[in-house]
Amino acid sequence: MRFGLAISIFAIALCSACNRTPVSPAPSAASPLQSIPAADPAALAKVDVHAWKNPYLIVKPNSVALLDVADHEEKDLKPEELGTTLASLPQSAWPYGRVVAVTINETKATEDDKVQLRKNRALVAGTLKDLQIYVNWIPWS
Repeated sequence: MRFGLAISIFAIALCSACNRTPVSPAPSAASPLQSIPAADPAALAKVDVHAWKNPYLIVKPNSVALLDVADHEEKDLKPEELGTTLASLPQSAWPYGRVVAVTINETKATEDDKVQLRKNRALVAGTLKDLQIYVNWIPWS
């Protein structure tokens, strides 16, 4: 009798598991960005960096700043927030396609800062590669 009860409970559990609606995975940060056309590196060569209109990032020792070129304000981000932040930008923020300008602020950097800058640069480069965003590296001036 106990054996039959165990089989019945198992069968009910198995059937209820089969009837569940599958959960779709959460959209990645790359999803909204895929609607933006890929950048054309040849066309970017003609763009004056001083008139840059796409997102502009500044790698710092303790953060990554998203520069608002319209009012020259910086929004400091943790490197892990970069993908979500870029994905939340409106389509109008990407006139050159899926490309960002990136520079590294090494002004007054100590040796410890330089180590952290290299780590943050690698995190930013990896994130942008995963998001299929072309990087226009700009020397710090």
